[in-house]
Amino acid sequence: MNKRGQFFLIAALVVIGIIIGLSIAYTTVKTPREETRVFDLSNEIYYEGAQVIDTGILNTDYSGNIQNDIDELIGNYSALYPDSKITVVYGTSATTYTCSPTGTIGFSNTGVSTCKLNKESTTTTKSDDNKVEVWLGEETYEFELNPGQNFFVVIRKESAGGEQIVAT
Repeated sequence: MNKRGQFFLIAALVVIGIIIGLSIAYTTVKTPREETRVFDLSNEIYYEGAQVIDTGILNTDYSGNIQNDIDELIGNYSALYPDSKITVVYGTSATTYTCSPTGTIGFSNTGVSTCKLNKESTTTTKSDDNKVEVWLGEETYEFELNPGQNFFVVIRKESAGGEQIVAT
């Protein structure tokens, strides 16, 4: 039997396999992780704020404290997420909450960071067609007003890559 032909056939297949394997170009792209925490946070704040407003509307003796409770709620979220700017449009007024770090309490790496809550009113203009415009830095956002109390949340965060993420 002539095994010599089989050897050359297998050797040729191995060489062709190596050439094809070396000629294929693998292209990979690394993208930064998508920031989903901001969108989850905006949904959570919107839900909690709606609960505060509903409680204030249902309890007639409580309705004067809705703005104070919203301030307390957003202050707590701002302290939990100091790298985010939270703007709340309630009624026809808009307020932006930021947190300036003041230090940490506890051990060096395991300490809880503390911050000073900064609260500033944002310029709003109301147009004739039941809309309010809020100017936030470089952008102007427009919200449609409905009869009754209105509640909108805008969260801005700058990611590590320098891009700005805005969730409404």
